[in-house]
Amino acid sequence: MLILKGRDIAKAFSLEQLKELGLNPESDFEIIKIRGGVFALAEKEPLPEKEKKIEAKKPGNDALGMESKILAMLGEKRLSDRVEGRFEKLLSQKEADYFKEMLKEGKVFAFKLSDKYKKPVYKIAALKKKDSETTALQNKPISEYCLEKDGLLVCTDRKKAEILSYELKDAIKDGRISGIKSFDGNYYIIETELLMKYRPVFLGIINANKTISFEELAEKAAVNTVLARIVCEFLKEDGEIIEKKKGQYTYVK
Repeated sequence: MLILKGRDIAKAFSLEQLKELGLNPESDFEIIKIRGGVFALAEKEPLPEKEKKIEAKKPGNDALGMESKILAMLGEKRLSDRVEGRFEKLLSQKEADYFKEMLKEGKVFAFKLSDKYKKPVYKIAALKKKDSETTALQNKPISEYCLEKDGLLVCTDRKKAEILSYELKDAIKDGRISGIKSFDGNYYIIETELLMKYRPVFLGIINANKTISFEELAEKAAVNTVLARIVCEFLKEDGEIIEKKKGQYTYVK
């Protein structure tokens, strides 16, 4: 079963065509093969309001979203915007409260560039690097990647992916692990902390280039190509980038 986001399908049509087809960009669509060369595009039924509320209340969702946004801002904002006192003004009250928790946990820290500056500047704390955060293992077989050493893994078998999802259900539920099924049929699983670390890095690189491959992206960020590919899959899912050609990414303005 192949599920497509309405917003991804909508990019291929004009506004007039969308209206004519009655295509809702906010819906999900399932592609069903009728026979050779003939396919049907079926709009999935939206979740009942009760299920939507349960989904929205999943633990970790709000915190994960705020942390991702704050880390992205710290990675993208100018030095002058990251000054203590000024950066907090860019956040909502809820985000500012969560930012204080991030400071206590050591995920971000404040430092002075020199004694001549009155106030310190916020910076993302360096995480202990995973093996995938180097370019030394480019020829490592996909099957040998693991969460403990690499911070990610790739599963090509659906049944194995289901078993992994069950084994990791607690980590997925509280937001420590993120997973996605790609159009290439692979299941990508990655530590959320690693994903959030490289989201702003890759977005900045992609934005600075008209079109860039995940191999070039990995080279510029000095990381493994598998890590680059997985992060790009999540950026595509969130509508931050598009894949115009296989393995070629463009920033969505």
